[in-house]
Amino acid sequence: MAACQALADEANDAACPPTRSSSTRGHDFGKNTVHSLELTRRLPELCALGYPVLVALSRKDFLGETIGGVDVDERLEASLAAAALSVSLGARIVRAHDVLATVRAVRTTEAILGWRLPAVSARGLD
Repeated sequence: MAACQALADEANDAACPPTRSSSTRGHDFGKNTVHSLELTRRLPELCALGYPVLVALSRKDFLGETIGGVDVDERLEASLAAAALSVSLGARIVRAHDVLATVRAVRTTEAILGWRLPAVSARGLD
């Protein structure tokens, strides 16, 4: 994660506010499956730098390899699991191919974590 701190320091030196910076060296970029899994596990370390963290892991090769070498169009469940877990670990922006399914998975995760109220509460138990 020293490389991440170096990027953060470089942005600070250039007077770039944290909300206006990004890095593209994410999942699968110059990494194998084990590296990308570790990057996901260590998201809290990236988030601790104080910048909003974006994950772009939808349909990535590391997901297909993790669940058995499935084709790109068969990675929805893995993509949703990875997005939900990444949000729970601190990611605040998620890029996804299957937007509606991802939004639903992330909103459910946020509600379970207590970060948002349910969209509807129709079963009042008065």
